[in-house]
Amino acid sequence: MQRAVSRAADGAWAQSVNDDLRHPAVVGPPLPLAARLGNAYADRVLRAAAVDPHVARAFVDIFTLAKGPASLLTPRVLFAAFAPGRRGAAGG
Repeated sequence: MQRAVSRAADGAWAQSVNDDLRHPAVVGPPLPLAARLGNAYADRVLRAAAVDPHVARAFVDIFTLAKGPASLLTPRVLFAAFAPGRRGAAGG
């Protein structure tokens, strides 16, 4: 049972750590390219989630561990994340 719970949380834990390590004040190893790309995509998904209910639902599903991170890679979410005008961090 504990292994199953651990596997379910692995992706969320990795994303959390990667997000923390992107901030200059946090001490840690430099982020590998895959983690930097993941953070950039997460920024785009969050920006899309602010205006697209389908993307918002997908994000909530992974945030609450109801679904795995791969659910953010569906064509509909990818299109919304890379739609024209959706650049940069969600905050600005």
